[in-house]
Amino acid sequence: MSPWISVGLFLLVVVCIPIALKVAQNRYGLGLPAQVHGQPRLVSALSLGAGQRLVVVEVGPDEARERLTLGVTAQGINCLHRFPVSAAPNATTVPQ
Repeated sequence: MSPWISVGLFLLVVVCIPIALKVAQNRYGLGLPAQVHGQPRLVSALSLGAGQRLVVVEVGPDEARERLTLGVTAQGINCLHRFPVSAAPNATTVPQ
């Protein structure tokens, strides 16, 4: 095998490694939790129909995080309700 082919294959593998890591991070949520950086975090999502969803997200800095209930359609996003995370119901509590 020619040395140029070996070098080309090596460079191809080196270029593909960061791309594969980025895809894995996006698909499987690998990496640091969103709360560390104060980034939005998806709490829950419910499909209501074609192109319509009800989404609950956490936003804001760690000391003042809020949960937003959002209505998402193809035309836009509407904030339906907002409340502090401290007032959010406990995830282990199941309403009956």
